[in-house]
Amino acid sequence: MPEELINAQLHFEQGNFDACKDLIKEVLNRDSTNINALMLRAKISFKLQQWGETLNDLNQILELDSQHQLAQSYRQMVLNILTFWNKDNYNP
Repeated sequence: MPEELINAQLHFEQGNFDACKDLIKEVLNRDSTNINALMLRAKISFKLQQWGETLNDLNQILELDSQHQLAQSYRQMVLNILTFWNKDNYNP
């Protein structure tokens, strides 16, 4: 695992998402198919509730590895959030 990605994980755990994204960008510039970097970026987007960006990264991961369990789980969570329908809001 690249050193930048290890440092990015530490920044993620500390909540320093901007620094984390910068390090992830360096990794992805060298290897755009780095699943660990894509997954970490998806986790950041998920925490920031940026659903489109999250889904884009998760879909890219699943194109590379269709059996990636964590990406499948996160993708399902995002889809559940986006399709949530509270019927009580629509019934007077």
